Amino acid sequence: MRGARIVISILVCLFVLAIGASVALIESGEVVVIHTRDSDGELHIARVWVVDHEGHQWVTPGNRSNAWFQRLIADPRVEVVRSGVRSCRVATVVESPASIPVLEAFLEKYSSVIRATGLLNRLLEPTGDESPPVAVRLGAC
Repeated sequence: MRGARIVISILVCLFVLAIGASVALIESGEVVVIHTRDSDGELHIARVWVVDHEGHQWVTPGNRSNAWFQRLIADPRVEVVRSGVRSCRVATVVESPASIPVLEAFLEKYSSVIRATGLLNRLLEPTGDESPPVAVRLGAC
């Protein structure tokens, strides 16, 4: 019984370390803060990766069910804080195939982090999101 507790404790510690490493890796890339509002007008904040493509800032949800993405669909007017500068943006969801060049830019910029965190993401969310990936263009208000 004592041996089982030790094994479980070690596994829990390894899992916590893996999550901590994953968060550190995710934050190691360029991250912006996106401010969205829910249907009651309450402000919500999410930290997301960003790329520049064809003169626009772009973000992408890892999963379409992400709460920030759902709020953005309902109210596309958002605020973004990038490098300490806060700006008003209007979000436009771009579906495949038009989103492919933007998604490739994300893979190029964040490939090492995506590879490193991919296994952990699959473990935490084994069913995943079967929807095709999308990109979100953040145009000026």
